[in-house]
Amino acid sequence: MQLKTISKDFEKKLAEFSAGVISSAEFEKLINIFNDEIKQVYFTTSSEANLIRIIEGMFDKVFLIRECIKYAHYVEILVTVAANSNYLTDILVVNPEFFYWIVNPSTLATTLNEDVLNEEITSTLSAYNSFQPKVLALKAFKRKEILRIGLKDIYLKVSIQEVTNGLSILARSLTTQLYSICYNSVLNKYDIQINKIPYCLVALGKLGGNELNYSSDIDLILIYNRDRKLNNKKLLSELLIETTQLFIRSSADINGGLLYRIDFRLRPDGKNSQLCRSLQEYLNYYESRGEDWERQMLIKLSFLTGNRTLYNKFKTYLIPFIYPSSFTSSPEKQILKMKASIENRLKDEENIKLIHGGIRDIEFSIQALQLLNGGKIVKLQNGNTLQAIEILKDSQLLIEDEAKVLTDGYIFYRRIEHYLQLMNDIQTHVIPEAGEMLEKISFFLAYNSSQEFKGEVARTRRKVRKIYELILSNNDKKSNDRFSLYKINFEDRNRAVDDWQFLRDGKGVTGTRTFDTKSIESFLPTENKIYTYLKNSINPGRTLSNLVRIIKYAEFPSIWYRELSDEAFFIHLMNICEFSQYSIDLFAEDKKLRDFLLSRKVFSKITLNELANTDIKTVLFYFSVQTTVGMLDPVSASGLLSKVIILKVKKIVGEQANNLKWSQEYFVAALGSLGSSELTFFSDLDLIFIVRNSDKYPDLKKHFQNILASLRNNLKPFTVDCRLRPEGKSSQLVWDFEEYKSYFRKRARVWEYQALTKMSFLVGNRWIYGSFTKTAKLFLSQMDTTRIKQELNEMREKISSGKISDSLDLFNIKLNRGGLTDIQFIVQYTILCNADHFIQPLGKSIFDQLKLLTSRKINSSDKNILSNAYNFYKSAELFNQLIFNTTTSKIILEKKKMRLLAKQMNLKSAEHFKAHLKNYSKSVRSIFSKILK
Repeated sequence: MQLKTISKDFEKKLAEFSAGVISSAEFEKLINIFNDEIKQVYFTTSSEANLIRIIEGMFDKVFLIRECIKYAHYVEILVTVAANSNYLTDILVVNPEFFYWIVNPSTLATTLNEDVLNEEITSTLSAYNSFQPKVLALKAFKRKEILRIGLKDIYLKVSIQEVTNGLSILARSLTTQLYSICYNSVLNKYDIQINKIPYCLVALGKLGGNELNYSSDIDLILIYNRDRKLNNKKLLSELLIETTQLFIRSSADINGGLLYRIDFRLRPDGKNSQLCRSLQEYLNYYESRGEDWERQMLIKLSFLTGNRTLYNKFKTYLIPFIYPSSFTSSPEKQILKMKASIENRLKDEENIKLIHGGIRDIEFSIQALQLLNGGKIVKLQNGNTLQAIEILKDSQLLIEDEAKVLTDGYIFYRRIEHYLQLMNDIQTHVIPEAGEMLEKISFFLAYNSSQEFKGEVARTRRKVRKIYELILSNNDKKSNDRFSLYKINFEDRNRAVDDWQFLRDGKGVTGTRTFDTKSIESFLPTENKIYTYLKNSINPGRTLSNLVRIIKYAEFPSIWYRELSDEAFFIHLMNICEFSQYSIDLFAEDKKLRDFLLSRKVFSKITLNELANTDIKTVLFYFSVQTTVGMLDPVSASGLLSKVIILKVKKIVGEQANNLKWSQEYFVAALGSLGSSELTFFSDLDLIFIVRNSDKYPDLKKHFQNILASLRNNLKPFTVDCRLRPEGKSSQLVWDFEEYKSYFRKRARVWEYQALTKMSFLVGNRWIYGSFTKTAKLFLSQMDTTRIKQELNEMREKISSGKISDSLDLFNIKLNRGGLTDIQFIVQYTILCNADHFIQPLGKSIFDQLKLLTSRKINSSDKNILSNAYNFYKSAELFNQLIFNTTTSKIILEKKKMRLLAKQMNLKSAEHFKAHLKNYSKSVRSIFSKILK
């Protein structure tokens, strides 16, 4: 029975817990808080019993009661858990210490991150030495994270995607750690040492699709490369079988609570076969005896732990089996037969997983379309149901209404499923016919009555079943739809038609060149992939034209078409065509760079020393590609590019200065973006040359002119400049140390000290460099801070009045008010006003300098805003250069251009990108005004 107020027995219990500790007025307030909260849920006598269990389990009940009076959300969480989840109630009873962790708002605000979670688990396990305590620690860790995920589900009502993703991440991390513990335990037992991981655990089912339930089984298979004797003691297969048996037992052991139900029954030949096999044995099985239901099962294949190279081999070999170009028997018929068998075994109950129009109908419909079309549309090779629905819609294999019915139905059913499982931690999918549980779930899902809720279930079933029957009885038409260029939003459709014709057979506008038969045939397998990519492209016209430009200069187009069959290479190349005009212009006609791309080396990690010995064009191409395809973020790419150029400068100067009379009397320093390791693809390289006792060396000027000429020749297309030396380009190229010191004393201006905040040592005598920085610091300490502020403001105004467009269609990342220059001026002003800390930030990026600032002039909140703004601006600046091959820092605020930038910066839309620009510029300008005005 639903309670509208807490019972007298509960009031009595509360009074016992708080007797003599809180006043009657406080007690009355507490009762009112509880009564207010239970009106928000479906609260029953069993809910009240849960509530009492939680409170009684607390180490300090009085403290809890006091906190509940102070913080109303404590009561809200207690009541939500007690009403909606016996499972979470049990966790709080077993681990009452978790309550104060979970009521902290930051705990619920955190989204589970796999890397962070793995670090936390590893750190937790490091406190234990023996096997059983480690297993118990994993189980306690699961309880804690299930409490967080479950409470976000029923209290915050986060999306199904976040819940299933969180449950999947948790399961992946815990099972990975448990298997590793078991593996090491068995190795130690037999005193065996193995350097490389010889196995691979593969996830299937809901874990494989990253859509786990609270009470799902975890379906796995285990692979090793080849069997062999280990230390003349045991076969590898024997060791792995023993490990897996220990893994299954430890996970299922109820001591400390169940971790997960681990299931290996989906392996070839099921429970009648051994727990693991070699890669070749698996492949032989699927090639000779693999069944259609196994194709369907393998759609959700994903890596869990172990040797990823082994997994990649396994998956690569299996793709043609899972998604064949043709079927010997109809997969639709096999799926229909399997589903009919499931339904015939059903009892007369509302099992939302297995009934007509239930979860299985949705999954089987989607999987049928994936099996039929996954060989042609590689994106469909996705084990996550909701993501697969979206891809099918985008590929026009589902119409929008069908996709909506399946998506809404799947989310609706999974919410029901999760509520049922959260209530009692039982693997159930059955909606009760009547009673408290039915009323609770109806109320939780915001229906006015259980009848209304059951009516919605019936409607959803009918709509889902209709689509299921349509797909599995009439799929030929959907799978054979031909694409049309007219379905793609080309700005210049005529040119697109010509470009497409060229890709097919080599005929351009003039019609003079024709591909050979081999090239034409090589294009056919990749034709649909290119079409699908263009259909989803923000700028399909330019993407297609850039691809044509690459193929035009290919001696053998068939080689490129064959390479495009590799999915990773295909995606990388198409991303370059769409998002990096800079890269295209560098390599499209350059045979050396084209070979560099085809070899895949451009996608691998190359050491800085190796890059430093590579020509500049290749270096720029390497970093542009790595940034475009997401292997490097723009800020990291900027820093690494700077390091490579610094190594090149050191090598060039060192080689020329070596063995000269003054080789121990000089240093070369970088200023500007090179000095702060913030190079863009179009930066100038600013240097200064300082020599001690320069009057002793009459040929000094000539030597350094040769060095500068060599730098300019070897570092093209960068411009090497020394204009930031005293008196600029009108003064001598090389400055004597003592003359520079005199210059500091007599007439150095604020902007010159400002420039020095980006200075870093490159090559030469580091002691002289150190003396130079100390000298600069000494004279800076004598400068009045009011003068510093005044001159910086004057300089900023001069920049604003002379170089910034007032156009609403442009935003200059660097020079606009609130842009990078304002951030730079804020940081540099803070450094210049604190001469004691002048040296430490030298040569560091603005971002790193911000971390070092300890001045009271800038608080931690402002530093955080400036750091985020800096990262956003630098990313936008580099992506803008790459996408449009532009030398400026100006962003054109046109929707399509902003969409391209937004996509590369992982923002939802052009509007989001523009909003970020507006918000960051406003915040930065506000901080600038507060500090410098």
